[in-house]
Amino acid sequence: MGKEASDPTSGASTAQEIIPEIEKQLESELPNEFGKLPEGARRELVTKITEATLSVTHSTWDGAYPPPAILEGYESIQPGLADRIFKMAEDELAHRQQMEKRLASYMSSGQWFGFILALAAIVGSVFLIYSDKQIAGGMLGGAVLIPLVAMFVKGQFDIAERNQKKQPDHAPTPPLSQPNKRKQSKRKPVR
Repeated sequence: MGKEASDPTSGASTAQEIIPEIEKQLESELPNEFGKLPEGARRELVTKITEATLSVTHSTWDGAYPPPAILEGYESIQPGLADRIFKMAEDELAHRQQMEKRLASYMSSGQWFGFILALAAIVGSVFLIYSDKQIAGGMLGGAVLIPLVAMFVKGQFDIAERNQKKQPDHAPTPPLSQPNKRKQSKRKPVR
């Protein structure tokens, strides 16, 4: 198309605002032969060209790797780019696994330190009670055991709440105890 075109999208933000601008620009840039077409045919041609101009493709994917067609597109832009994408995803996966292992290790060591500390406090409490210092021993034992029991009970409630959230909305909540569902035979007892 012969002359320099200005950006038809300048100042417009929606397709309804952009389409009339593109159509005006196309009509002004069509060769003279198109002017001889009937008005309906010319409008249809301009509409089809506008729709082709505005066609947009949107694609998404789940997972670390894009689909093969997208990878081929990346590879056509720059050879080796698909390999770099795979390498980047593999590095990210290795890093995530390393961080999860480190977190599990920290949690495990923290639990062991907490267990040792609680055990030492309980032994100290027993020693104080044995040494005729029942009030101090009881306070130390209570100060250790009450938070431990509270954490255990709260943890059980959290687990139950998490399990309840995992169940789909359409599935009925199973009863606490399952009744015996054996089929009853309709035979008469032998006398």
